[in-house]
Amino acid sequence: TTLAVNSAVALAETTIYRVGLLDLNVEFGNAPMLMDLKPDKTLAHLAIETEPSELDDVAFSRYVMQDRTGVRVMAGSDMPERAELVTVSAAQQAMDRLKQTSDYVIVDTPATFSQLVLAGLDVADAVVVVTAPHLPSLKATTDTLEVLDKLVYPKERTLLVVNRTSESGVEMDRIARFFNRKPDLVIPFTPACDDAADRGRPFAVLHRENAAAKVMRDLAAQITVAAPAGR
Repeated sequence: TTLAVNSAVALAETTIYRVGLLDLNVEFGNAPMLMDLKPDKTLAHLAIETEPSELDDVAFSRYVMQDRTGVRVMAGSDMPERAELVTVSAAQQAMDRLKQTSDYVIVDTPATFSQLVLAGLDVADAVVVVTAPHLPSLKATTDTLEVLDKLVYPKERTLLVVNRTSESGVEMDRIARFFNRKPDLVIPFTPACDDAADRGRPFAVLHRENAAAKVMRDLAAQITVAAPAGR
């Protein structure tokens, strides 16, 4: 979620791109919280309140918030028990609507291949796979990449990012051998990420000169290469 939020912010701060952010972690999503946003309406509300034929731009705007950086944000749900209300159809509508008014739509997903996540993959121009330098995470990431292969998702549009969530972990050369490819980016460990989360602001905004913030901006740049706007 930290990478989704900050890559969206980095894209928006170029002032070149209109950016949308959809939180598809419908049970425990935190994207709005990391941007100090408190949603009144969410994707779960959209699913039960609006018929597809009634969803025009004005109606859809009621479910979208705008962060001070310019990113337009749609929350998945406001409480876990509402997650089951979110249908694949509602998620597809949300992605379609955001895409109509954005150059880039960042979709934050949970670590699962649920029907909602598969719906996101179906329309994704690029996929960012995030792992940590610890064996359980690396094993899960290997399984994820194998599923993407089975889905015939192009390798050149898959970005592999290692997020150092602690100062310890497996060395990068071993990780490269583990995946038989070098990670596209490595986010260095920094306790400042927790500070930004606690303050409810994007890390790349509060700590612009931090090395990790610079790599997050690099991630946004790599997204534009893997999935050029207007494709």
